[in-house]
Amino acid sequence: MTERLQKFLASAGIGSRRGCEQLIKDGKVIVNGKVAELGTTVSEKDIVEFDNKIIQVKQSEIKLIALNKPEGVLSSSARDKKIPIVYDYLPNSRNQRNWISIGRLDINTSGLMLFTNDGNFANYCMHPSNTIDREYLVRARGEFSQDKKKSMIEAQLKGRINIFDELWSLAIFEINPIHNDSMNVVWEWHLWDHLIQDIDPELDDFGIISQNPHRLNINVGDHFSSDWLHTNSIDYNPTLDQIIFSSRNLNEIYIIDHSTTTEEARHSTGGNSGKGGDILFRWGNPNNYGRGQLTDRVLSSQHGVNWVEDNFPGSGQILIFNNNPSNSIGPTGLY
Repeated sequence: MTERLQKFLASAGIGSRRGCEQLIKDGKVIVNGKVAELGTTVSEKDIVEFDNKIIQVKQSEIKLIALNKPEGVLSSSARDKKIPIVYDYLPNSRNQRNWISIGRLDINTSGLMLFTNDGNFANYCMHPSNTIDREYLVRARGEFSQDKKKSMIEAQLKGRINIFDELWSLAIFEINPIHNDSMNVVWEWHLWDHLIQDIDPELDDFGIISQNPHRLNINVGDHFSSDWLHTNSIDYNPTLDQIIFSSRNLNEIYIIDHSTTTEEARHSTGGNSGKGGDILFRWGNPNNYGRGQLTDRVLSSQHGVNWVEDNFPGSGQILIFNNNPSNSIGPTGLY
């Protein structure tokens, strides 16, 4: 009898089926001496290797650990920085990391988490088709609408920590007006597609902040305000086919490529730059992306960023009104 490779690996306790699928995609699983591909099936006659070891399914009883996860603990088997992880709270043993987490909880959430030694059992518990109920107790202050709930959940899934309210992102639309009451959207760009976080490796957009300046760290700025960016100006350069905008709260300006299609603007390839909708240029506060200190900040609550038009002194250069230069720690002047 044959079965899918990810199911075989999950039965051997390597991880959940989803986690095993990723191991196969990453080329870390060998079947009969060859790198396996997603969709491979195996039987008892095949030799399956992972981490330089031959994998065999052991028929053993299903074991379960119930953990009351504290706040401030990451639901991950991978350690990043000095943040504690749930595996720090499991019984000490040589095979501690072989325990498979059945679901996860946000870093700021406390409550019940289950761990098992059986990947198929973990998959059964987590799969939506089995309709296993989960209950959460949430304390909310003030008005809590469905839109606010959706915004907070989306920010959480993007790796935002210390969420106290909904989070307002940035979207730029180019429109073609139709009469006085309607329009067609010609082009659009969403900052939400170009974020980076270094908190949880199991979430999207995980990476090293300083190595990804073309993306915005979702955890910079004010954590107590929905308006964490406060974008206050925008300009378009038809010669370069680029857009520039200013974030007052992050003390920084950004340039993106407008020559992309809307689909390319969601990704990191395409357009004249070949960078898709990623940030082409940013300036004002290198501390935001881990390539400078607080003393390197040159902008403070700036407004009015734009390219100087032709036939004006300094044409083609960028003009910024530094609203609060007394708080700019770095040097000021012409750059």
